[in-house]
Amino acid sequence: LTSLCAAAVTNVTVKVIGVAPLVCVINGNQPIQVNFGQMVRIDKIDGSYALTEINYDMTCQNNANNALKLKISGQATSFDSNAIKTDQAALGIALYNGSTRISPDEWVNFTWPDKPLLKAAPVKQKNASLKAGDFSGAATLTLDYQ
Repeated sequence: LTSLCAAAVTNVTVKVIGVAPLVCVINGNQPIQVNFGQMVRIDKIDGSYALTEINYDMTCQNNANNALKLKISGQATSFDSNAIKTDQAALGIALYNGSTRISPDEWVNFTWPDKPLLKAAPVKQKNASLKAGDFSGAATLTLDYQ
């Protein structure tokens, strides 16, 4: 016995909208430095003390739209997954968008030409003893369309 099956055929239309790559330059392609000052008291570090604006500029041209987003990526500390690691094991850097604390790799939406007011503050491991002196940490600021 043989059975016959008719194949169903339909046309599928696929539309693709290409988005031009984002053409922005962050801080003139120079590193962004955050200086917490000369007189930061170790005993006061709590993730909001010495809160400092992250000064950066951004120029964008010929974007497909002005709905953008950015994130700051970096290795988290072992004691606080929401802080960027520094070269002192018990010291990290907390990140803020305005007065709201943000996590590393958290996207922040904004509309160009307005940009987020990014801030940073040192944070330490609970009951840790810190050494006085300079410290550093590294992170990457990424910009994309929303």
